Amino acid sequence: SIVSDYAHRDNMASRWSTFLLAVWNVIPRVMTSSLGGVSDDRPVLEIDFYRAMESANINRLPFQNMNFASVEGMTKYFHTEAIAEHVIGDSERKQRKYSIDAFAKIRFKVKNPSSVVTNSSKIVTQVDFGPFVTFDFGEATNPDTQTLIKAHGGYVGAQQQQDPRWPYSTPYYWFSVTGWCPNVPYFKVPMTRQKTEQILLRRSSLCSQLEGRAACERNSHDCVYEEGTCMARDPAPECMNYTSASGRPSHVLGGMCPDGDQNPTGEHGCTYSYAKADQVSIDKVAGILDEDCGGGECKNWG
Repeated sequence: SIVSDYAHRDNMASRWSTFLLAVWNVIPRVMTSSLGGVSDDRPVLEIDFYRAMESANINRLPFQNMNFASVEGMTKYFHTEAIAEHVIGDSERKQRKYSIDAFAKIRFKVKNPSSVVTNSSKIVTQVDFGPFVTFDFGEATNPDTQTLIKAHGGYVGAQQQQDPRWPYSTPYYWFSVTGWCPNVPYFKVPMTRQKTEQILLRRSSLCSQLEGRAACERNSHDCVYEEGTCMARDPAPECMNYTSASGRPSHVLGGMCPDGDQNPTGEHGCTYSYAKADQVSIDKVAGILDEDCGGGECKNWG
């Protein structure tokens, strides 16, 4: 019956989430701490984010322009998006969807911009977050959320999930972290934020010393003559800029703080940071590595 089927699913959801919590010995809830180095009285939040992903990319690529989840939200995604592929995917495939083979747990520090989370804000979500941003291959695909990023900069978003395919008695969430160049896919990002800032600094130093159009145009690779002034040429014009209403005439730097696991300030370019990720093999969790694959233990799902 439908009732017994849903009861079975709820039990399965609980067992998966409980197992993962036991593996990491954590409680996946927001932990608030009054850390130093912040720019106002709002505390920095410490929270564990989870992501089902390819193990080869864990701690190799920066965690920016990505979606994460609570542990329950992650297992919901895995069951409804990855495991469900056995019904609709190629029966001969050797990898799971997106080559997912691990669960990652990352401790994030979050302090969103005051324009996003103050009492007067119209976009504040779950008290301390902004609206959830859907990222596909690093690109914010919803034009409405791109507009919000242009106005407020990089922020951490949240969205409570509900899905009849994954009933769960406790609320579960998806999260988003906005980084550098969120308006294009990863493979079209021309350069990193750090390299862009370095080039702009060098170009600004050069171009500010040039007088007149002719001198500026002789250095057209680095400079551009606009409104009677020789200015540094943007090395990454593909990447998103703030809107004029934001009061910032520059690129959206994203929310990832530049100095590693520092305490975010909530200011332009520093609304979240994170520590090194932990991971657990999905094949190990599922028991595949304990199975006999003909004369020996299985090495992977494929």
